[in-house]
This record gives sequence, C-alpha cells and structure tokens, in this order.
Amino acid sequence: MSERQLITEHAHPASLMRELTMLIGPDVYELEPETLYLGLAKRGIQVPSANVNRIEAMRTLNNNSLVGSSWPLFEKVVVGINGLPVRFDLVQPLEIGELVFGVNIIRESRPGLRFISDVPAYIAATLKHWGAHAALPPLHFVSTFMTEPELADPVDMLLTTRPARVDKKLEREYWIWYVAREYADYMEAMRSSDDQSRDRWSEDGESAEESMGQERKRSVRPQDPVLVPA
Repeated sequence: MSERQLITEHAHPASLMRELTMLIGPDVYELEPETLYLGLAKRGIQVPSANVNRIEAMRTLNNNSLVGSSWPLFEKVVVGINGLPVRFDLVQPLEIGELVFGVNIIRESRPGLRFISDVPAYIAATLKHWGAHAALPPLHFVSTFMTEPELADPVDMLLTTRPARVDKKLEREYWIWYVAREYADYMEAMRSSDDQSRDRWSEDGESAEESMGQERKRSVRPQDPVLVPA
C-alpha cells in the first residue's frame, strides 16, 4: 500500500485521512497523537509537520461538532486544514482563500454540520477585513452580514466567464474573489487521484474534475489585527 500522501509535504487533507484509514483502520480518529505518530514512525513513516497539522485538524473535525458553532475552534481547524501551524496563544486571521478551502473540506467531511452561532459572524468579519463586500460560495451563508450582498451573483458569474475586462464597480470585488478561488483550486489540486473531487463552488457539492499540485505556504502572522465576531 502506498504512503505517498503521508510523506509528501504537499498533501490533501482528505487524501491523508484516506491513506491513514487504509493503513491503521477507523481507529485513526480515536488514537492519541503520540500513539498515532509513534506507530507510523515504527513503520518507517515520517510525517511532515504540515501534514500533522492537516491530520490533527481532520481528526478534530471528525470528533467535535463545535467546529460549526465555536469561532475559535473553527479558526484553528481551518488553519490546520491549510497545513499551517496552529497557535492557541493568539488569534490567527485567515485569508479568504484559506477560508474557502477550509469550508469546502468541512462541508465535504461533515456534510450535516451547520455553521451557526458566532462562526458566520467571524467569517463575515474576516471577509470585511480583506475588503470584501459580498460573500460568494461556499461562504454565501454569511451574506446577511455583508455590506453589499447583491454583488455576489454578478461577481460569481464573472469568475465563471473570466472576461477580458471587468466593470469598474465590480473590479475590486472580482479580484478579491479571483485570488481566493485560485488559492482554493491550488490547494484542491493536491488531492490524490484515488479520491473523488467535488464542485467547490456549487451549493450542493457535486463531483468535479481531479488534479494534482503543490501547496502555497504562509507563516503565522501575530501582528495581524485580532478578528472577533461583530
């Protein structure tokens, strides 16, 4: 059996969990971290730190339904899903692309999980921090918190058609979401060819094409402003 995803730093969270489940069994979600990684090391498998971040985020997501209602827990899970180091001593403001990729993975892994309480407000505060005025799929559920939600549909259409020129009124919003989706597609491209991909931008999560790629890294930035729900 291949452990290629486990040992490469550029791995997709879903592919990592698939390989771990095949290697260890369903107990992979219940084992203590020390037991899990010591067992892998005894098999000669050294898991890069970025993949440890992804694996622990996915294990937390599987075991804790508060991911959908507690903004601090939601933030740390999304940070880990993106392969970034999780810091519990500070707030780690997410970029929009990281949010998009993280929410896609959460929806895929826990399709019945609802985003409630202060999580939508936290997501909306993050979008506003980066200058967005509308919320596009898969973050459309926070539209009521946004200042210009009516921009979502025309910008979403522009992102689909990729025109040579964009209306001045929509230009800033277009580029904010263009960069976010490019990043999310880039991260999704790490998915193993053994895993079925999905439509990242639909509201029901239907399947889509599969591809391969590499991860874009970003360091933790404690100097960023603290984001809290409004």
